[in-house]
Amino acid sequence: MHSTKYKIRYLDFADRSVTYPKGIIEDVFIRVQKFVFPADFFILDMEEDHEIPLLLGRPFLTIAGTLKDVQQGTLTLRVQANPLSLRCSRLLKSRGTSKSENA
Repeated sequence: MHSTKYKIRYLDFADRSVTYPKGIIEDVFIRVQKFVFPADFFILDMEEDHEIPLLLGRPFLTIAGTLKDVQQGTLTLRVQANPLSLRCSRLLKSRGTSKSENA
């Protein structure tokens, strides 16, 4: 779990909460349908909740050659000449409204 790639002291989230990673696990292989990508994961001390989705950040999106279409609610992963489009609008609807939207 020792890492020299990251010099992150804390993580701040869209809801303005802050947390401190307990460690990092590097080069875990993630399968997204027909593709497999390496990804690094930050270990967080938090309650287990199966309703909270896994966060795959900018490094993963870069490795996967991701194109985001916010209007259509899709992510397209591109590996060489093989695109894979995923609909993410269902996830956004299931999460409900955030605190900032209610203010």
